[in-house]
Amino acid sequence: MQLLSRLHVSKNLVGFLSPVDEYDPHLYLNHIRRLDEVVNVFRVREVIFCARDVRSDHMMQWMNLIGSAVEYRILPEGGISIIGSASSISSGELYTTDVQFRLADAVKRRHKRMLDLGMALLLLAASPVLIWFQASRARFITNLFQLLTGQRTLVSYGDSGEVLPRLKPGLLQPSDAHPWLNLDERTVRHLDFLYARDYGVEKDLRIVLRNLRRLDR
Repeated sequence: MQLLSRLHVSKNLVGFLSPVDEYDPHLYLNHIRRLDEVVNVFRVREVIFCARDVRSDHMMQWMNLIGSAVEYRILPEGGISIIGSASSISSGELYTTDVQFRLADAVKRRHKRMLDLGMALLLLAASPVLIWFQASRARFITNLFQLLTGQRTLVSYGDSGEVLPRLKPGLLQPSDAHPWLNLDERTVRHLDFLYARDYGVEKDLRIVLRNLRRLDR
């Protein structure tokens, strides 16, 4: 953790996983035994193992389980550099703590509002069919009109709105991208953070398409 902080290089750090059962949730995203779930939920592209905390046979087990879609690196015990399957980290590839939220950008917010309007019209046109898949038909229609008038947005935060760029209440939330998983509160908050930091309209579209039966909340 200290080495990554010292490197100051420009990759997006998702978080740290603890090798022990008792850990500070403010420092660690989860326990390492949930590494495969974290890789899936946060769409991780690179995993860095610390040799001091993770045995080499366990590293190999994780690599075999997660597969070749992810790049792996190893921080040797007491090392001052990171080695791995990808090319060596150069002096210009830094892990930075600076956070810039795309949702704070006026252009991105305008794109989000345009998507809300377009999807509201499209969903209203499809409502004679979609309404039969909703638990509350009246709530579904109300949601679409609130979406059209700007009172709500397609996707908003589940549990972190006070520390992220402001959004209207959402029909759905970032964690709904994984409706089949039972996510804890810390994971939900971190998904909110990544949503605001890396926002693109494709995220909203993916979440909506996975939750067409849940637009009545």
